[in-house]
Amino acid sequence: RTLVLTHFDADHSGSAAELKRMTGCTIMAPEFDAEIISGRRFTNEEMRRVLPAYAPAEIEALEKKIESQEIPTVPVDRVLRGDERLDFVGGVRVLRVPGHTPGHIVLLVPRLSTLITGDVLTAPDGRVGPPVPQYTPSPDRAMRSLKSLTGLEFEILVAYHFPPITAGGSRALKGYLRTLGK
Repeated sequence: RTLVLTHFDADHSGSAAELKRMTGCTIMAPEFDAEIISGRRFTNEEMRRVLPAYAPAEIEALEKKIESQEIPTVPVDRVLRGDERLDFVGGVRVLRVPGHTPGHIVLLVPRLSTLITGDVLTAPDGRVGPPVPQYTPSPDRAMRSLKSLTGLEFEILVAYHFPPITAGGSRALKGYLRTLGK
């Protein structure tokens, strides 16, 4: 019934239109990224206005990231802004973690003791690590936003593109975050 997209990258949002056609699902996506998924393309000036905290180099990297992908478009039914709860699977908490994309979100599913992280971090060989730098326009912002997840408790960590960590997920995340320092 509901498709929640963590961010705009084509390898995450590319099948959304087909899934909506097949199922009639409601599509949810984070602020800013929802605009890209819906087909909007920003000029450099618009992007600077919409993302005033982003440095020129971050804007340039974001423009290149968007231009380098063929992002299939689909209307987003509900824009997620973070720090909200969704009423399915016993309640899902939406948290903003910008950096990999400006609106990137993670989903905490307490009933399943699971954190779904999209691409905001990696987990090769069951070890938590940073997002892939060449696909992350704002690595420093990503690291700062990851630190906001320190207090979460969950067993399962689902980092896209990697097998899930099925036990001790929050311990693994906290261990990684300690390596980042203050």
